[in-house]
Amino acid sequence: MAEKAVKAAQAKELDTPMSVSEVDESGRLVLCARGDGASFSATDTSRAKAVAAAAFRRSTKEMNEWRESAP
Repeated sequence: MAEKAVKAAQAKELDTPMSVSEVDESGRLVLCARGDGASFSATDTSRAKAVAAAAFRRSTKEMNEWRESAP
């Protein structure tokens, strides 16, 4: 299931190299994939975003909206 989610995220054409991390509900890493051309630190960043989303029980999309509404 994690592989399907990572493939779906990588299939989105965002015109930027990215890494994708999947964590379980406790924030433990399940799968991490670094995209072609993504920086070496992109995996750390994607994992941190996934762990924060798990901790707050929100999607990363909701976390971004929350950050934009209350900078």
